Amino acid sequence: MDKLNEQIKKYHDELQKGYLQDAYRGIMEFIADIRTHLSEVYPEMAIGALYQGFMDMTFFTITPETLKRQRLKVALVYLHESNSFEVWLSGANRQVQADFLKLLKGRDIPGCELSEAAPGVDSIVVRKIPEDPDFSDLKSLRNRLEVETIKLISDMEKLLMGAVE
Repeated sequence: MDKLNEQIKKYHDELQKGYLQDAYRGIMEFIADIRTHLSEVYPEMAIGALYQGFMDMTFFTITPETLKRQRLKVALVYLHESNSFEVWLSGANRQVQADFLKLLKGRDIPGCELSEAAPGVDSIVVRKIPEDPDFSDLKSLRNRLEVETIKLISDMEKLLMGAVE
């Protein structure tokens, strides 16, 4: 049997059980909810569209003008396979990403990891949020993600304002 055909059969079998659709819908609704919440609480920041992905990652961007002027953006990312959230500092394109990776190399960024330029890597800085988020308490999870996202934004503004002047 053709590999793709076999994979689709397995996918179809899992869909027949019904829990994949419910879980995926729950994840998408939660991320859409936090996106709406952040746009209401931080109207001065540019909030990007929800990118649903291919069941690999789902994200949206939230970016203050200070970072946007430097062609940077911040993304709140859900990684499906690891069931985890991360907050990324990203560039508008590969050149911006490379420039800021070079600028930040060797700097201490508490609670974050500096990414390495490689195919498929879209982040400059990553703040990992411990795995296994508790989706049974959506308000606490939303609050934690908001705090981590705003902290990364604040940390990057402070770090980059000193680095690019």
